[in-house]
Order: sequence, then C-alpha cells, then structure tokens
Amino acid sequence: MLEEYRALIAQPRKSEINRWTDERGAKGCEVAEDGTFRSVDRDAGALLVLVPFGDTRALVLPSGRLVVDFATDFAAALSLRSVTRQSYELVEDGSGVLRLLEPALANLRDGVWHLASAGKISGLNG
Repeated sequence: MLEEYRALIAQPRKSEINRWTDERGAKGCEVAEDGTFRSVDRDAGALLVLVPFGDTRALVLPSGRLVVDFATDFAAALSLRSVTRQSYELVEDGSGVLRLLEPALANLRDGVWHLASAGKISGLNG
C-alpha cells in the first residue's frame, strides 16, 4: 500500500491521490497539540488523511491537496510545521518536492485516533 502511495505522489495529481485514499476509506484530518486527530472534510482543506488498516491502526499521510500544493504553499518548514505538528519530522533537503520517507502511524483508542509514531517527510526548503 505504501509503495502505491509513493508512486502516486511522485507524479502528483490531486484527483488520483484522492481516488486512491477514498478507495481505502481514508478520512481527512488534522493533528492537535495533544497528538489526537480531528476529522476535517477534504473540501474544507484537509491536509492529512488517516488511512485505516486493521480495526485500530492507521497510516497518517499527506492529502492530495498537500502533495499537489506542496511546492508553492508548503515547502517551507515553517508553514508545514503548523500542519503536521509532531506527526512528522520535516527534513530540509532544498528540493521543493514532497517525499514520504516514513509514514506516521495512529492508533484508535476509545473512539479517538492518537499519534502512535511520527513519520518523516523530505523536500523542504528551510
């Protein structure tokens, strides 16, 4: 599943990424300061998605909008940090091209998604 997603974001087309996440039951989200995730509708600008696998685990991945708009709106570490908070380590490599090095993981507890482990994104300009 992860290799399919990486291939999609290498040739970023929002509609294809959205179709892929929809087919896997993904939900738009944002991460709170306490490491919990809140639902955010894709039309409302969700920049992260929870992609469930199993009953209580999910990958936390950049949404189609974040991938496509990355170079123009989010490639600076400062602007992306407010989106990802502690869910992703941001690697500044100056490329301006989003690459998912490691996905973030979430666990479902008492009906709430919680960050289980941070991922790693590269492509930031500083």
